Amino acid sequence: KQVKLRTMSALISSVISYFKKCPLPGENEDFPLELSATPGLMTLLDLALHRSVEGELTATICAGRALLEAWIDLKQQAKIVLSCEKSEKVVPFARACLETASDAIEKITVDTLASSANLTDAYESGSSSILSSVSDVSEAVADSKLDSGRHIPVLQRRRDLWETSRLICLDSVWADEAYLACQRHVRHLSKQASNKSMQLGDSTAWEREARVLQMLVLQDIPMRLHQFRTAVEANGVVSKRLYLVKCEYRAPFRAFLEAHQTVQRAPSIIMVDEYLQLKRSSSTLLQKRKQADEKLQSLLETPGLVEALSLEKECEMMEVRMAHALFPFTELARVLDNKDAKVRNIPGKLSPDTVPRMQDLLQRLKCILCRKAGPETSTGIRPLLLDLQGLPRDESLERSKEKKPNKALVMAQMNVLVTQLKILNILCQSRGVFVTEKRGEIDVPSAIAKSCSQFDSELFAAQFEDWYDMVQEQHALVAGFDDLSEQIRLAEIEKGISAASDSNLGQLRQRLELITTDRQKRFEVLRETVEEVCRREMNWHVKLLPPDKDNVLSLPPTSVLGVYGPSLQMAGERLPIG
Repeated sequence: KQVKLRTMSALISSVISYFKKCPLPGENEDFPLELSATPGLMTLLDLALHRSVEGELTATICAGRALLEAWIDLKQQAKIVLSCEKSEKVVPFARACLETASDAIEKITVDTLASSANLTDAYESGSSSILSSVSDVSEAVADSKLDSGRHIPVLQRRRDLWETSRLICLDSVWADEAYLACQRHVRHLSKQASNKSMQLGDSTAWEREARVLQMLVLQDIPMRLHQFRTAVEANGVVSKRLYLVKCEYRAPFRAFLEAHQTVQRAPSIIMVDEYLQLKRSSSTLLQKRKQADEKLQSLLETPGLVEALSLEKECEMMEVRMAHALFPFTELARVLDNKDAKVRNIPGKLSPDTVPRMQDLLQRLKCILCRKAGPETSTGIRPLLLDLQGLPRDESLERSKEKKPNKALVMAQMNVLVTQLKILNILCQSRGVFVTEKRGEIDVPSAIAKSCSQFDSELFAAQFEDWYDMVQEQHALVAGFDDLSEQIRLAEIEKGISAASDSNLGQLRQRLELITTDRQKRFEVLRETVEEVCRREMNWHVKLLPPDKDNVLSLPPTSVLGVYGPSLQMAGERLPIG
């Protein structure tokens, strides 16, 4: 046995000595870890920083996970209550729980500091138009082309993201914002849960499920929130230091990527030098000008592009017509919502099963064709069109993961909507249908009732079918437009350069040299900062390399789920792009 032990120890020592001769990348200065200054670098640095202090944040991580799971339970329970045979008084509370839980889950699992680096301007509606009359519907629909009513833009692309929004490293600002948001949500839901109208029994299945939902709001989530606050205060020193370190290497990184994008958007120095060498009166220059014009014109006249733009214009006009038909019903929904009125069950006109469906329709209508766009409102009708196609609003960020809608099912949903709008029109002409708790019965304004009576159901259904067919045709055309847009941009640049004078070209060349030098200086600052932070905080020796000037910024896919990514995956929730 002693001989075997000596042999085994000798073998282990030889293996250890062998591996000591081959250090891992980053262990010493002679063998540094090579990194590239591209999107995804912050993911690596955040993960390494989090791993270096993970033991000191155990209380915050565990309390945050417990709080997240409580909100997930609330969201799932709200779905169960909404799917049961339910009473009118439970539906608003269950819907509020569902929406609030979605917002709280997003607030807990998203890094606000990282999200601020992403290019989101292209997805913000920014509409400030006011619908003072039906004539303003056209402008509002035009402003809401990219507004889908989703919590997170569905058209986010990796090339528009510099950092993943997944929470990879905790910090004090995230903890404070998450706590304040959850506290605000709890106060809002507790008022509804403690209302006298929410007194429930145990006689039916939906009442028992609603009581569980009520207990989650009044007991479970407040307790988890208190534990989270206590843990955050206990780890406050570490989390505040982490925030400062994250900002320390993020600022030069974002500055470098901005300079990198500026260089990419600018013309090529080689192209400018080529036109500087040509004489202004030479036939070669005139020929190159003609070639640049012809190239740009041929790209703009691409059959697929022309057809797609024509379809887009027709789709917009069709949306405007449908919006004109829906506008009276949306105004009715907002009037009833302002007066806190509900639909009353009337024998002979409304069955008990129809009342919740009509109430749900009014909730959807009040959020479209609004004065201003918001997290839950839209100046157009895109949210309603998404609902008709069965596309989720906040379940996915990439269109490739969404199921292609079936036309037969979509048209069936349209027929259901048309039937409900007909019923709503009949209710507008009746008395005693809409009631409030304080005022009792209320009457619909005569102007709104008259406008709703002019609704043409057959025309509306035909317009939607035409719109749907054009959208499907347009999707088939725009599949390869990414390369075409880049070609058009380069052709426009070349056309502008060919028409510029010698003095303008000289100034342009000087400007190009300045932005190239600025990019290099910003990279030097980034390299010094990253290498110093890695040695100080993570005991890493890294060597940061600059990306190629022609390298398009795109967030690479990684296997890093974040601090609470596994919990989201187990619950079937979505994850931000990362």
